[in-house]
Amino acid sequence: MQNSINEVSLNMQMISVLHRIFIHHITADIDLFPGQLPILEFILAHPGCTQHELADGVLVSPPSVALSTKRMQASGLLKKTSDPDDQRRNRLYVTDHGRELSRHCRSLVDALDEQMLSDFNEDELHTLHVMFARMVKNLEQSLHVDLTCMQENGRTRENAAERVSKL
Repeated sequence: MQNSINEVSLNMQMISVLHRIFIHHITADIDLFPGQLPILEFILAHPGCTQHELADGVLVSPPSVALSTKRMQASGLLKKTSDPDDQRRNRLYVTDHGRELSRHCRSLVDALDEQMLSDFNEDELHTLHVMFARMVKNLEQSLHVDLTCMQENGRTRENAAERVSKL
């Protein structure tokens, strides 16, 4: 059994590494760093969010978000506007340039995912989904973390980043 577990774990690691290599490859020639695609997608799904909401949503620290959004604003991917109700807060919006890069990268990542799963039939895809959902649940219970929010274009669980960082 342990050998099978090790083989499955190794395959999941290889998929993760290959996915990361692909993301680095597609972002290398454009004005986008690999970690910025999830930021763009979150803000597109939540226009006008604050940096704190973004940090919670993409499960990174507020200082990392502050640095990334500053870089992305300088690159013309994001714009920050002051909150009219609270001048201490900035609201984040994706620019047309950021929207274009996000769409382009997302279409390439979607194509990669389709290629990765191209020879799976619907039943196999459903079974794979159920198995991965069980693995996520097992890890959430073991780590005392709830990431059920991590859905398409989402990652919206409040304070999820704080819960993960306390581990």
